[in-house]
Amino acid sequence: AEMGMCASVFKNINMRAEDLRTSDVTTMMWALVVMSQELDFDESALLFQFRQLVGVCAQRVDSVFSLMKEVEACGQDGQAPRAASPRSPRSRVEHEFDRSDMCMMHQFFLSCDIDERFAVAIGARDCLMHRVSTRYSTRCKQAFVSTSSAASDMQTRVHNVLVHHMHLQVESEFRCQRSGYSIDMQTTCKEGNVWSVEVNGPSHYFAGSHNRDKIGATRLKEHHLALLGYQLATVPYWDWDKLDYQENSKVENQTAYLQNKLVGLQVPAVAAADEANKSLNNTSLNTSVGEIELSMADTPVKGVSAYDSTPPQENVDKRVCGFPDSSEAVTDAKSSDVL
Repeated sequence: AEMGMCASVFKNINMRAEDLRTSDVTTMMWALVVMSQELDFDESALLFQFRQLVGVCAQRVDSVFSLMKEVEACGQDGQAPRAASPRSPRSRVEHEFDRSDMCMMHQFFLSCDIDERFAVAIGARDCLMHRVSTRYSTRCKQAFVSTSSAASDMQTRVHNVLVHHMHLQVESEFRCQRSGYSIDMQTTCKEGNVWSVEVNGPSHYFAGSHNRDKIGATRLKEHHLALLGYQLATVPYWDWDKLDYQENSKVENQTAYLQNKLVGLQVPAVAAADEANKSLNNTSLNTSVGEIELSMADTPVKGVSAYDSTPPQENVDKRVCGFPDSSEAVTDAKSSDVL
């Protein structure tokens, strides 16, 4: 029933395609990528309407980029560009994409490149959307990468624990070269093991004090990074807030919490992410790694309970993963005021 409803919505949009503004088209493309994780493309009616809508988007994107090139060329020659199509919506100048439009298109084109299921749903490799993706993906990625990001206060506090109490090397706002995403922290221990850490504040979740459903942007980022082989340790704000407001043994519990997050990750899969970062021109991936959501593992932390059903990690030696013994990790905890 839900797939039938989606097919009906897609059909209605296709019937009104001429009324879509340029910003509507790019927003639609981004929404299709987010929705695609839940869509059943085995439903023929849904797949047909999906491809129809993708074709409409491809035609509009190709025409607007062509106009942008003409405007840029005319600007260099000192000539006036030709007017936009008379059928274009009056509420928006139709010969340009802004940076927000290009960022959304980049995520669509990225899915065309690394998400085999999505790429197959789009259509044959020689269809218009795949050609558009190949033609304009670099320009859209440049806009995506140019978007700056800054560390939050919560991210800074997590960073301090990783560096000063767990003695890890940490690179903040690590840039994944293949996807263009900025990862909050990339951590490396003395043995060379690498982990990725995402600190999720309230803006990563739908509004509501008890709502822990991630918004589309967060889910899409984690989906893309998982496809590229990254295994993310996510630190949700409600976990960290409980640890942050403890008066006794705060740093010890924060250290134990982060150790449990990282110990649970499968280190060998990180090699796939490294390889993906190095092979920027690689057009396909053989390995798809699902999202790993970890909460508490083998070491109990006072004041925080597990929020999922992840079974405890039994008999894990943290020193094998490159961590110091727990007693060593928090030797200077009480005397430090870095938090």
